[in-house]
Amino acid sequence: MTIGKLAVISCTLMAVSLIVLPQTVSLFVGQHMWYKLDGGYRISTDVPCEKCHADIVDEMESTVGPHTGETGYGRMDCEFCHRVYWGDYQYATAGESEIVIGEKAHAASTVACMACHGCVKKKEFDAILGGSHTGSPYFSYDQCAKCHGENTGDYSPDVPPAGGFGLTNYSGDTGRLEAHMVFVLNAINSSKMVDSNEACIACHTYVPVKINWTHKVSLEFNCTYEYNTGTSGVTTHYNVTNWTVNGTRYTTVYGNTTGNGSVNDASNWPGW
Repeated sequence: MTIGKLAVISCTLMAVSLIVLPQTVSLFVGQHMWYKLDGGYRISTDVPCEKCHADIVDEMESTVGPHTGETGYGRMDCEFCHRVYWGDYQYATAGESEIVIGEKAHAASTVACMACHGCVKKKEFDAILGGSHTGSPYFSYDQCAKCHGENTGDYSPDVPPAGGFGLTNYSGDTGRLEAHMVFVLNAINSSKMVDSNEACIACHTYVPVKINWTHKVSLEFNCTYEYNTGTSGVTTHYNVTNWTVNGTRYTTVYGNTTGNGSVNDASNWPGW
């Protein structure tokens, strides 16, 4: 092989290397630039949740509600719900002097709605929010007001509890008369979502709901006429006994995002 051919081959390899090697070593521009993580063990870092969850941001900002700035303090920060220290949740965090690895979660978790709406005692909220009421970490007035509302500074430790199911710490909260009691308790036993979130989302959000109802058709009982004579005169009445329900009717109800419902039933209800 001549010196000229070697020179041509060498130049070709060098040219290919200049083009291929940078793409091999670094597939993406910016992949060696990292977001800051030194926000503390619960305060927000610079990692932008919106980068991947823009659809959720659009949902949160499309309506005014308790989690989207109804008090006038802007939208809720993602970590207010998805990085709460509920139970033994532990997230990966980094600070100036300490690094904590994640245990049951790394960046975020799906937390039960009742984590905030089931507890009413200050010490329990301290546990959920990481001791913010005891001074570490420190939350600004605006951040506190997002959950607790604007007042003179004497914040109530209560986030509005979902009472009436026997799941809060209120002594009178028994749920004894609640029509949806079984709905909530069965949601807690479901593995689809955390705790009772299925029930909370079905009622309180725009998520469509399809329900396959199984109803009884008829209420039946016996009425027995009684005629009695006594010192006070003649008395008549009917004794009602043997209460039963019979028959089965299947109905499918679909509720859309606007809150309107429709029913799909082949039977001519109620006139059959």
